[in-house]
Amino acid sequence: MESLNHILERIAPALAAYQLRVAECTGYVLQLQAPAIVLRIVYHPLEYSYSLSLGGTGQRQIAIDNDTLRDFFHSPLALSQVSRTVFTDNLLLFLQGEARLLLDGDPARLAALERFDLDRSRTYTAALLLRQNKAALDQAWAEQDYARFTSIAAETDMSSLPASYVLKYKIAQTKNKS
Repeated sequence: MESLNHILERIAPALAAYQLRVAECTGYVLQLQAPAIVLRIVYHPLEYSYSLSLGGTGQRQIAIDNDTLRDFFHSPLALSQVSRTVFTDNLLLFLQGEARLLLDGDPARLAALERFDLDRSRTYTAALLLRQNKAALDQAWAEQDYARFTSIAAETDMSSLPASYVLKYKIAQTKNKS
C-alpha cells in the first residue's frame, strides 16, 4: 500500500489534468477513474513488480505492457519488469504523452487499442494452437497412428505447417487407404 501511495503522490499532477480520481486504493490495487476511462495499477508483491491496465468505463481492462507500449503507442518507455522508481517515472511520462488521447476520452483511440489487443490475442491463440497441433501430429506420426495424423492435419491450416508435415499428411493418407 505504501508503494502505491508513493506512485499516487508522484502522478497526482497528471491525475488532476485529466479529472482522474481515486476509485479504489486497497492492498495491492490502485484504481483511477475518469468519466470515460479506468486505469488500474497493481503491485505484485511476489515479483516486486507493477502492472498497468486501462479500459473504458464499464469495459474490460487492457494490459499496458512493454509490447503494447512499443507496438501500439510506438513508445520506448518500459513499465514491465522495472523498479518502482522507473515504473513511476515512465507511468508519469506515459500519462502526459502517449496516453493523452485515451485520457481525454477519445473513443476512436480506445477502440483502436481494443482492436490491437484483440488482434494480439488472436495471433497468440493461433500460434498456441499451431504448436499444440504440431505436437499432436508429431506424436501421432511417431506412434504410426496415421488415422489420427490425418484427422488432426485436416483440422489444421496446412499452409501454416512446414512442408515436411504436408508430405507426411500425403503419406498418412496413402497408408490409411491401404
